[in-house]
Amino acid sequence: MAKELKSDLVFDESPDAIIITDGSTGKIVHVNNTCVSVLGYSKEEIIGQNFKFLFPRGGYANLILDPEQITMYDDVLPGKKIKKKDGSTILMDLVVNNVIDGEDKYVVSNLRDATERIKMQNEIADYAQQLKELNSSKDKYFSIIAHDLKNPFVSLLGFINILKEDFLEMSDEEKLEIIGELEKVASNSHQLLENLLTWSRSQLGRIDVNPITFYLKPLVEKTVDLVSSNASQKQIEVKSQINDNVRLFGDDEMIQTVLRNLLSNAIKFSPRGNKVIIGGEKKDNKYEIFVKDTGIGMSQETIDNIFKVDKSVSTLGTDDEKGTGLGLVLCEEFVHKNNGTIRIESVEGEGSTFYFTLPFDKDMDWDVKLFHSDKN
Repeated sequence: MAKELKSDLVFDESPDAIIITDGSTGKIVHVNNTCVSVLGYSKEEIIGQNFKFLFPRGGYANLILDPEQITMYDDVLPGKKIKKKDGSTILMDLVVNNVIDGEDKYVVSNLRDATERIKMQNEIADYAQQLKELNSSKDKYFSIIAHDLKNPFVSLLGFINILKEDFLEMSDEEKLEIIGELEKVASNSHQLLENLLTWSRSQLGRIDVNPITFYLKPLVEKTVDLVSSNASQKQIEVKSQINDNVRLFGDDEMIQTVLRNLLSNAIKFSPRGNKVIIGGEKKDNKYEIFVKDTGIGMSQETIDNIFKVDKSVSTLGTDDEKGTGLGLVLCEEFVHKNNGTIRIESVEGEGSTFYFTLPFDKDMDWDVKLFHSDKN
């Protein structure tokens, strides 16, 4: 049979590596050219060897040496390690057939490189798991969002009803107080919707990172102006310690979103009359920005969950301000998109400091003093 197969061009040039083993002794009696090309052995080096020598530790050879246990085309051994001549191994799928030629019995093994198949299979499995986790996270988070969007409207309708029913009997002071509450509810709802819209666009891949070189101080000052109304209502001073010469590289709009959320959070969790500080310094090969408050702080459990989209980390501010934590999820995502990292230091009752890093402009003169201080 072996002589006949040697003359068979289809056998010798098959895209599969083919090994024919004597079913009685387990010795290899013939291989094709593809086997020689893939494994690196010459035919002389393979023929006469026991089939087991191709397996790094004996492997699965014992499963295919007994022709009596092999059913035609039914024995497939996926992704097995086969030893090459240079000592490396290759993952191959084995299709094992029992062939009978008169009184002689042979085991014919077709070997095909399984590396790409297994890689693709693993990628599909990973992608499926990611989709499963993402869908689960979104389901949980949208239920949180739905709940937190409903509450402000209940408050708005309640205050509007009071104004409608008792407007003529209310003093100007009482009217102004309710208008102030309406403004607070509307402001919080607007920020929540803005964060939700931004996060949704990010999840749909509609937000591109457009990095540029920019000066940090003007961006910080612009962001401080955006949160000045909330800060004024609580008599909180937002103090910037960013040096004029700090130039960074990143998407300035994304970074402004990060700064706005961190500053809003710091104001939200600071008692009236306190101070929020924003500063930074060179750290390793990046610039680390911090936003520090002396507010209510966080537990370790809250810190561990605060950047997870499927966790409900929503705590009332010092003036009962509401939120969902979505802004901080955005912060982490946007910082990572700009090749940075974000971390938290916090002690319950003493305040929190958020740190995040950004690449600096390669032309930055780091001999310029880049200071930060929380003494003022």
